[in-house]
Amino acid sequence: MLFFITVTCLLSVSYAQRPAQERIPDNYYLEIRGGYGFIIPHHIELYALQTHFLSSEFSVGYLSFGKSRWEYLYHFPRVGLSLWYSGFNNSDYIGKAFALHPYISFPLTGTTDSRLCFRLGVGVGYLTKPYHPVENYKNIAIGSHLNAAINLKLEYQRKISDRVFFNAAADFQHFSNGSMRTPNFGLNSPGISAGFLYHPQRPNPFLKRKLLPELYAYEFDGKKFAYAAFTFYVGIKDESFLANDRLFASAIALDVMKPVSFKHSLGIGMDITRYTPLHPDAPVIPLMKYGINGAWHMKLWLVSFDFNIGVDLFKPNTIYLGTMYEKMAFKYHFENGMFTYFGLKANYGRADFITFGMGYDLKMMYY
Repeated sequence: MLFFITVTCLLSVSYAQRPAQERIPDNYYLEIRGGYGFIIPHHIELYALQTHFLSSEFSVGYLSFGKSRWEYLYHFPRVGLSLWYSGFNNSDYIGKAFALHPYISFPLTGTTDSRLCFRLGVGVGYLTKPYHPVENYKNIAIGSHLNAAINLKLEYQRKISDRVFFNAAADFQHFSNGSMRTPNFGLNSPGISAGFLYHPQRPNPFLKRKLLPELYAYEFDGKKFAYAAFTFYVGIKDESFLANDRLFASAIALDVMKPVSFKHSLGIGMDITRYTPLHPDAPVIPLMKYGINGAWHMKLWLVSFDFNIGVDLFKPNTIYLGTMYEKMAFKYHFENGMFTYFGLKANYGRADFITFGMGYDLKMMYY
């Protein structure tokens, strides 16, 4: 989480590090919106938590306009930081929720005056009433105060004046601690929201360059090559709710990727994961899992988003969930080929463990 916040800050304040004549402070904005949603009881045990609720959200952000290549290629996205709050209709079991989301909003279609965008926010959340075996035993959705918070929006932005925009969105809010503390069924809540976005100063017009500038680091240059991404990552999986122990997960991964554009790379990958009980007298035994997957890497300047979906080559027992798995990660790349790795590994959409790691990109072919 801290990694993604750092990345967002780098994207947002990089202009402040330029010479004074190149600083563009007037593309920053403030946004406020209200929302209405409901909790999906995606397990029968969660029907006791079902409720409809109101929410509020306040954001600060920056509207890109083409100073860097990634802004141009992604059609001038918005980058920001939002604070989300809901009282969950005074729920006795969930309490109140706060979420801090660094986000990026990608335009999908439209013009500068009217755009349909997809917004992805990943951050940290705090819930006031997690599971307790005596005092709050019905809340088996969330086992800890601190959680990962994911917010997705399909939003429509309409220009009202040079400095004011109207926003309306279909939302999806998710809370989960990545199985670091069980129970952890997670909270899923779709909804709708609307609000206004205000630029204190008139924003700069978009730069529509027909000739792109020289290449920057980490960018696809149109030549044919493939690269291998080697990653080592670890995490903690809590099974105390079922098996009275916590597991240490360690894994090595290899993705063989082929860039298909300035933005995207496609390929195949493999994972070898070992689960080891932290307590020597645990009722579970160590397990190795071997998986193969399809991979998609999406790059924005120094940052990339990795998505993998695959299957394990044998069927493990139920404590390790199912045979299909998914991975989502954020990577920050250095000039020497190294990168940091932070993300989530899941099975059938249910969190397995939060991943932390390091890796290295190696070009395998170039011609």
